[in-house]
Amino acid sequence: MRLPGLAVCALVIGLASLTGCKKAPEAGPGVAEVDVLDASKLRPAFETAPAETQGQVNTVMLAIGSSDFVGALSGLESLTNSPGVTDVQKKVATDLSLQIQKKIASLPPPTQ
Repeated sequence: MRLPGLAVCALVIGLASLTGCKKAPEAGPGVAEVDVLDASKLRPAFETAPAETQGQVNTVMLAIGSSDFVGALSGLESLTNSPGVTDVQKKVATDLSLQIQKKIASLPPPTQ
């Protein structure tokens, strides 16, 4: 009586092990996948900046929040070229720009 029960259990375990987990698709060559952008350093880096520069930071943050990555890149470029921007601020903006560029590269092409 126990033999058929054990056979059924073995069959169920065998089938369950065959299904396994689906392997995640690999990104294309040279494309780093970015799920979440880390913009947490941008505001603190510019907290002592003039109001106009802080306004540019707010514009960049809003663009990121609305997935307007091209607009965010444009705003970051303006930030890094603003007069009076320190090397630390430029580095933070450049690092975020690189993240956004990787994010754009990992997005699927738009459908028509």
